[in-house]
Amino acid sequence: MRLITNANKDSQSHLCELKKLLSSSEQIIICSGWMKICGLSPLLKHMSMALRRGAHITVYTNREHTEPKCIERLAGLPGLKHFNVPRPTYLHTKLYYGRAGKSYSAILGSANITSGGLWKNEELSSLFDGSIDDCEHEQIEPYLQKLSALELACRAQ
Repeated sequence: MRLITNANKDSQSHLCELKKLLSSSEQIIICSGWMKICGLSPLLKHMSMALRRGAHITVYTNREHTEPKCIERLAGLPGLKHFNVPRPTYLHTKLYYGRAGKSYSAILGSANITSGGLWKNEELSSLFDGSIDDCEHEQIEPYLQKLSALELACRAQ
């Protein structure tokens, strides 16, 4: 485990870590309760590059706190799946997950996809990485499955 803060926005920030995750993963899950275009914009190029090389990206956001411009921009990325979760679920999770082969990285903490969350605010998250067979991943996997179950609720709306 390693701690991530926004102490140095150019080299040690949530934005830097998310860019690394997008560049090195085959399967990517982004779960941010709040999403603003100011936070999403610096990630869009990296998301596009990941999709072009064949990565699968799924994004979960909270319907009440996702800017319409974000919905539009995510819809413009061919192959990306976006689920804007409606009530009664109030999605407040901040989880950024990447998997390549049998290796994974997961960032869990306080940072949303906003400028404040990714580089301006003082935020704190934990980065876990290892093998999908390790005990940390065994604890993360059920939550990833729970997120997948939310897809049905979004499709029903």
